[in-house]
Amino acid sequence: PPRLTITTSQVVNHAAGVTRAKVTIQNGGASGGTSSGGYGAGGTGGDCAIYWVDVDPSIPWTVVIGAGGVGPGAGTNSPSNVGGASSVTARGLTAWTTTAAIAAGMLMIPGGTAMARDVSGGQALPGGGNSMFATPVAVNTAGNGYGGGGGGGNTGSAGPNGSAGLVVIEYLAPGA
Repeated sequence: PPRLTITTSQVVNHAAGVTRAKVTIQNGGASGGTSSGGYGAGGTGGDCAIYWVDVDPSIPWTVVIGAGGVGPGAGTNSPSNVGGASSVTARGLTAWTTTAAIAAGMLMIPGGTAMARDVSGGQALPGGGNSMFATPVAVNTAGNGYGGGGGGGNTGSAGPNGSAGLVVIEYLAPGA
């Protein structure tokens, strides 16, 4: 069965005969923060949810991809900016999101917490958090992959951006 990896917001039409899908929804990662007197905090990775859903081929889905958090400007004392939420909606139904996954009995995987990734002069430097589709990054580095958090900004520099989310739709064979 086909697999769609979606990295831009769009409407998805389904092939005739499709009846079931696994839908993975990855939120955008948070940006790194800034500090005028030291290293800013790293951004967390975006949350991820996995749904198993029935598909009606006559109903298209609207997919929204969450943007990565935009890093704050240089020379400020600013926290991380949260990444945007990704979602999938089928004609007026409640959107499938990471926050609705647990209530729906589906799987929700939290994004990784920003942690120290490097050490300089005995000081732990704050990197960006991982996600299901991104590895942790070093200080002053933009989030990688999909949903990765940006590393903490160097002293006086702008906070690095988090990376955008994505949606993966895997159509399942009948009976799966």
